[in-house]
Amino acid sequence: MSSKVTERLARWAKEIDYGLVLPALGRLPRPLAHRLSDLRGSLSSRLKGGSWRTCIENAALAFPERSREELGHIIRQAARTLSRDEMESYWFGHRLDWFEPMMEVEGLQDLEAAISSKKGVLFFTGHFGSTGTVIAYLAKRGFPINLIFRHTDEVEGMPRPWYRYAKKRVRLLEQACRRPVLYTGKSHYFGMRRALRKGEIAIMGLDVMPSLVGRTVEIDLLGRKALLPDGAARLFRDTGARAVFWFNHWKKGVHRVTIQDRTPSLDGITDLPALTQELFRPVEEMITRHPEEWLMWEAFDQFLVEDGTINEHEKVGRWPDSRQ
Repeated sequence: MSSKVTERLARWAKEIDYGLVLPALGRLPRPLAHRLSDLRGSLSSRLKGGSWRTCIENAALAFPERSREELGHIIRQAARTLSRDEMESYWFGHRLDWFEPMMEVEGLQDLEAAISSKKGVLFFTGHFGSTGTVIAYLAKRGFPINLIFRHTDEVEGMPRPWYRYAKKRVRLLEQACRRPVLYTGKSHYFGMRRALRKGEIAIMGLDVMPSLVGRTVEIDLLGRKALLPDGAARLFRDTGARAVFWFNHWKKGVHRVTIQDRTPSLDGITDLPALTQELFRPVEEMITRHPEEWLMWEAFDQFLVEDGTINEHEKVGRWPDSRQ
């Protein structure tokens, strides 16, 4: 089969997936929707071919001691995590009592205390699990959350139904939070700063690819040198907000959310690389403990800044079968 035919079939499959399958899953009863979204994720991981291989190779860069079978399991589970996150986008409009049976939150008192301080809350995480579900749930509990996102139009190469899906997801989150999104970029930095200085919450993910941002600093990431954006560190330094980390882990049909006030660990640090490193520390810890929850494996090598050739050198010949 020619490469053009293969590309066309892959595009049609994505259009059917995002245009028909995903919305249908979102209308099903919760337990069935979760089972079928896991199946969708498993099928997706089997059909991705080259990107599947890239994910495993990148996981091997982070965990060189793990076997091919272990790495394959991580990536399959991560594909299920992504599928669950996408499917649950269609639930953001539900009422609070609909969310509560599948939510378990540890450390909510840290977020409540941070809000009570009136200093604002830099509520940060990584691309873990069903982030949108956690945001919608906390917003419906009354927390004043400002969303900080990258614009969906900046994502290239996706089928048209994906863009419709992504824009609907953002719209539903805006409705849940009762605030418009603050899109990333220099001109929106002042809006983020104002929100924090008003004592509100600004929610953001730290693990953004360096190619998508204007300013980065070098830190240690999973035993490698990497570039990460310094925007979160700048906001923290400029506003004096509380820095509260959160993580979402799926287990036995429940989103288990952990919240930690990390402000004490940042006291006295003003250097942006050092601040970014310390902010990223809990993100790195959770990638290590729950790698199946991290959704950035396909892009991990794009963060690395070693000698420019080490990634390709280490990947050669390691994974001859992209489906394993």
